[in-house]
Amino acid sequence: MPIAKRFPRFLLPFLLLPFLSAAGCDFMKDEWHWNTPANVGSPSSDSIDIGGGAGTVGQGGYGDQECGIWLDGYGPLGVRIYRTGAADASFALDVPGLTLDFGAELLTVAADMTIPVYDTDPADDNVYYFLRDDSTLYHKIDDSTVNAVTGIRVNAGATLMLGINSDRDGSGWYESASLYLENDLEVLGTLRTAAFDDPDTQESGESIDRAGLALDTSGGVFIRSSGVVSTAGDSAVTGRGGYGGGIEFIAYTSEAPNSGIVVNQGLIDASGGSTVDPAAEGGSSAAYGAFDYCVNLYADVRFVNTGSIRADGGSGGTGGRAGGWYGNSFYVGGPGALQNTGPISMSGGNGNNGDGGNGGNLDMEAGEISLHNSGAISMRGGDGTTNGGTGGNVNMYVYSVGDLLNSGAIDARGGDSTGTDNSFAAYGGQGAQIYLYTYGGKLLSSGQIEAGGGDVANGNSGSYGGQGGYVDIESYPDFWTGTSPAGAMEISGNIFARGGAGPNGGYGGALYVYYGDSNGTGGIVLRGYSNLVNDGGRGVTYGGDGGGIWLYDYYSGGLTGSGGLQTEADLSANGGDATDSGGYGGYVQLDSYTPPSQYGSITVDGGTGTTPGGAGTIDIDASAGTI
Repeated sequence: MPIAKRFPRFLLPFLLLPFLSAAGCDFMKDEWHWNTPANVGSPSSDSIDIGGGAGTVGQGGYGDQECGIWLDGYGPLGVRIYRTGAADASFALDVPGLTLDFGAELLTVAADMTIPVYDTDPADDNVYYFLRDDSTLYHKIDDSTVNAVTGIRVNAGATLMLGINSDRDGSGWYESASLYLENDLEVLGTLRTAAFDDPDTQESGESIDRAGLALDTSGGVFIRSSGVVSTAGDSAVTGRGGYGGGIEFIAYTSEAPNSGIVVNQGLIDASGGSTVDPAAEGGSSAAYGAFDYCVNLYADVRFVNTGSIRADGGSGGTGGRAGGWYGNSFYVGGPGALQNTGPISMSGGNGNNGDGGNGGNLDMEAGEISLHNSGAISMRGGDGTTNGGTGGNVNMYVYSVGDLLNSGAIDARGGDSTGTDNSFAAYGGQGAQIYLYTYGGKLLSSGQIEAGGGDVANGNSGSYGGQGGYVDIESYPDFWTGTSPAGAMEISGNIFARGGAGPNGGYGGALYVYYGDSNGTGGIVLRGYSNLVNDGGRGVTYGGDGGGIWLYDYYSGGLTGSGGLQTEADLSANGGDATDSGGYGGYVQLDSYTPPSQYGSITVDGGTGTTPGGAGTIDIDASAGTI
């Protein structure tokens, strides 16, 4: 049972009373607002909502009272929340149109081809092969001429199958197809790793499982729109789904013309296979081989994805997890530029007779230029008839001077518990953590962000909706030298991190936004928001207590009445209603160097019930000037 934290009844500092009276508010009520100026537009459909989930049998979830909604501004533009407008996170896509260089020894795959693995050079001539524990792909022309393949082109309609030649983790069991190329790889057909077939030497003895792929190149990697790179596990009718292999691309900077570049216009797939067997699990994704059992797509110079990247857990009686045995992190990017317009999905599989699988954890990184994303990112926990899976974390960041522009939706919700059997307690999956960071550039995001907890469908009094997740958006000066200031920060689009609904509502999540550069060119600017909500959830026995909203402008200054803290949105930290006892209202604090401008309403009402909840607290502070 959560520990109740109750705020005191609605209070306003005594010194604020003349200000409130002059502003035309009735401070004896639980709703407070200034008169709306003529320039405030009609409320948009966007909102920030991190409140507690509804409880259909017991108590509603509490709004978060530690972080809540916390906007922390040190920039010259202060903190500004507008009802209209949207952040412009658009960008011009630049797909490299390069002349490929395959080097001196090109392998062109025009028909299906399998690369075998030998312990020593084969006797046959004109064959391609791997040697065990060796990443070189050899072409034996005759006994006196054996060349290393420098580049590969897989033609449309053809499949190149790579044998299992590497023990990447040093376990003594082979689990990967490892390949090194001095020059370019182009895939117009299918590049696939072999299924496991030797339980005496390989990490899996199941032929439905696929080995990992580890590709290192001093050239570039180009997967065309018809191309597929797959380590996906096979699906099953009986028994578990096949486990997918990990995928690693490492494109280094070198003397090769296209070095350090990865372009995917097709499909990269490391998913687990599904099963229809209700007693078996779906396959986990990226469970074998590559680098640390994950998907690691790294480009020294540029990474461009307009296709699809997928590493979902398979569905089954219980859902397969994303990220192998331990839910390891996935990585997309590198020290150069990253542009993504395609979907990236690393979600947990659905459990049709048990738990949903957990979502994977994704790092999207651009080092020294910019990160541009308009693709949908899904790291959702799988639904389950017992418990929902946990959502996977998303880290999207530019760690040196460069811009982060995001217009893609990010979905890292916890999975739902969909079963209706009331004989056991069930839990919705917990929402994930989502981070957007820049150092020395602009941070503009307009995509919807979801990190809510999963719902619960049954009626057991011990069941809880999943806890809401945590969203963290921060901008700083240049990480290495501090000489390049933070740029503009503008955010729009729904941000949801509510607790899940269920017999008892899940606790709400949190949103933290920080602009950490008084020498920067921007501040915290939110566009198109009609309301910021951290309410307690509705309940039956108890309504959840409202959470906290803190809006701080520490630096910008400004004129009295139009200072750096300007809010057109309604602010709500109400307690949840209940049949029995309503939840207590929460806490709202506006703190600025000069008096803030609040054009929307502020409500910290207690929830209704046989025993109503007490009202919360509104605190308006200014370090200078007269309120």
